[in-house]
Amino acid sequence: MRSRSLPLLATIALALAACGGGGTDDTADAGGDAAASSEPGVISFVGNDELQFAETEKSVEAVDGAFDVEITCDGAAAHNVIVEGVDDDAIIAECEGESSGTGTVELEAGTYTYYCNIAGHREAGMEGTLTVG
Repeated sequence: MRSRSLPLLATIALALAACGGGGTDDTADAGGDAAASSEPGVISFVGNDELQFAETEKSVEAVDGAFDVEITCDGAAAHNVIVEGVDDDAIIAECEGESSGTGTVELEAGTYTYYCNIAGHREAGMEGTLTVG
């Protein structure tokens, strides 16, 4: 009986190992890992229904001129993005549920706090750190 289950267990273990992937994931998780923007001069944000940004730390390279800003609402909730202390805390980009919005912002090298100013969102943790290098 023991000899029959050993090959079966080996087959299951091999199948599970093959499903484990092996590729790399360059995106940041909701745990807040720092992630670079995918395109120079573009800063992308994703907000979800748990009132969180997908990334709580972002890093982008400094560019001449303005950054294009994209925000995507990954769920039914509306969100916006503001960079604290920039342009009198004006909304840079905003989106309604299941859509996206764009805007532009000029940022010099430095560290900034970004957040969503919809009532209760920042208080729920919808903010992060943006480093422009």
